[in-house]
Amino acid sequence: MGRAVILDFLFVITLLIVFFKDLKTKTIPDYLNLILFLLGVIKIIFSKGDFEKSVIGMGVYPLILIVIYGYVSDILKRDVVGFGDIKLLGAIGFYNGYSGIYDILILYNIIFTLGFIVALPLYIFKKDVRNKEIAFAPFIVIGTLIFNFSRELFL
Repeated sequence: MGRAVILDFLFVITLLIVFFKDLKTKTIPDYLNLILFLLGVIKIIFSKGDFEKSVIGMGVYPLILIVIYGYVSDILKRDVVGFGDIKLLGAIGFYNGYSGIYDILILYNIIFTLGFIVALPLYIFKKDVRNKEIAFAPFIVIGTLIFNFSRELFL
């Protein structure tokens, strides 16, 4: 039990670093995604994690963003989401593991609701923001933290 708490603490700290790094630079360094991935590997080895569920989670978590990245970006002729966000969700999916499509849909609902709540007032009241990028990783991070802690509370 103690190992899982330490790993979860390191996971949260790394996510917070991603949060602030993306806010400041609009990029997510690959080494932070790699740290999240390695934390997932350590979780599998020392906390009796399930490797298969982690690999499935790494593939399934970013699927919706991959569709947005590929198709919506082509339709709108501009990048809607960055590839760093996709890699971040893949690393989060590896750490969390696949627990069902329902959980992933809840996570995405939290992430997109947070993004909508923040972005809509910016687009309405700040005209100069409309053509600028908005960092998406902070919404992913906050959504993941809300999802993980609420899942712990209700399960």
